[in-house]
Amino acid sequence: MHYLILSIICSTAILVIFRYVGKFGLNTFNTIIINYFVASILGMVLSFTELRVFFEKAGIWMVFAIIIGVAFVVVFYIMAMTTQKMGVTVSSIASRMSVIIPFVFSIIYENETIGLLKISGITFALFALYLMIFKESSQGIEKKVIILPILLFIGVGTVDSAIKYSQVEFMGTINIIPFSTLLFTISAISALTFHIIKPKRKLKVTSNTLLFGILLGAVNFGSLYFFVNALAYKGLDSSVIFGINNVGIVMLSILIGLIIFKESLNIRNWLGILLAVITIIILSIAG
Repeated sequence: MHYLILSIICSTAILVIFRYVGKFGLNTFNTIIINYFVASILGMVLSFTELRVFFEKAGIWMVFAIIIGVAFVVVFYIMAMTTQKMGVTVSSIASRMSVIIPFVFSIIYENETIGLLKISGITFALFALYLMIFKESSQGIEKKVIILPILLFIGVGTVDSAIKYSQVEFMGTINIIPFSTLLFTISAISALTFHIIKPKRKLKVTSNTLLFGILLGAVNFGSLYFFVNALAYKGLDSSVIFGINNVGIVMLSILIGLIIFKESLNIRNWLGILLAVITIIILSIAG
């Protein structure tokens, strides 16, 4: 159970760090680059032996790994912008509700039956997202910023679906840690490459940028590492662990947003939070 708690803390910490990066006026993309190098190094250290076996299975899956690795950078940057512009709570809800995309993908890909619970869960998730991004005009939220949580919702869900497809089609029962380590490494290289080829963009690393980049990389890898270990716990079904993990992240994010960052929520937002929690529970049961 302690792995699950650590997973919830690390996942929430990602959003908190992004909030502080924006608050201190640091370069978000530079922080993301450092983050991926740190995460990939941690992965290599913890799965060095498995990585050698992993690369012996080289094939078409590597093309998918490159695509997903590049997508990681884009989605992570959108997550950072969403957190900085709309708050920890909205970013948390958007990223957690994206679970319905791989959920729908599984229904189509594996030709599963669609019951009332699944339809209810999908409907509630979309409605919860709408309610969470609704802000009164007096709150100073630009209209164009509202697209960020929608892009985050689509981006996270699409990447998760691509990872699921790659695992089923190409990787079989291989450990997720070495696979994710490869993705982190590709993300680091692609982000750095983008910086190099982008005109008028400098890789300026201050002490604060380095510090937050290292912290971000550690909790980014930790959120995955601890969650994978939590899934190995025999006392709970994986669907229950998924549910507890997602609800825990949403609840902790709300508390931090309200207490530390003084984020304001209207009645519609609170209703969206309630629907988000109900959605997670429904999808956990239906899954």
